Amino acid sequence: MTKKLENLYFLFKIDFKQAGSVFFFPTIMWLVSVLQLIMQNPQNESDRLNSIILFQGIYLPFAGWGLMYRLKEIYEDGASETLFPYYRSYLIIDISRYLSIHFIGTMIWCLFFSMKYSFAIIWPIHMIHFFLITLLFMFLGTALILIIKNIEFSLTVLFVYVVIELATLGEYMPWPHVFIFRPAIMEDIQLIYKLISICIYIAILSFTTLFLIKKSPDHSIK
Repeated sequence: MTKKLENLYFLFKIDFKQAGSVFFFPTIMWLVSVLQLIMQNPQNESDRLNSIILFQGIYLPFAGWGLMYRLKEIYEDGASETLFPYYRSYLIIDISRYLSIHFIGTMIWCLFFSMKYSFAIIWPIHMIHFFLITLLFMFLGTALILIIKNIEFSLTVLFVYVVIELATLGEYMPWPHVFIFRPAIMEDIQLIYKLISICIYIAILSFTTLFLIKKSPDHSIK
């Protein structure tokens, strides 16, 4: 057990060294969402919904943040042929450790929300949705970096999608809408369809990630 913890610490230490201070960006976004939740008026229904929207909009989309910075090393310094087998062998471990961290962050936020309001508000639809879009954005991040091969462009695509979705409340743009902007109830069939659609997107993105990570590296490194 001690050896495994030491290995995990070593992996996170490497990730921090590669990413620098931006490694903690998701943590900062989590803290912002928690502070916003604490400061809300518990009697105001719109404040409750705003807290949920903010959390799913500024924290959950960055579930793949650490993985994106980790995988970007494949395409730097022209050493992709050497690095590809290493990162390929650690992919499942990397996904597991970052998923664990984000799930812990989500559960702690849900605990704060339950103390402020009521657990019944976010259970079950919102919590299932939190779980699914965490997976979705993690695999979206890995797929983007493996397709684009550039961390700046990949993050730009991610930021543009999230910002436009939040600004328009999931309307107007002709692309998949994965956020929930209204109170969730089990009887809302449209929300059920949305959750099913997200599962399909996860399957597509995870397959894309696994397919690309198993491919031989492109020699035309950008």
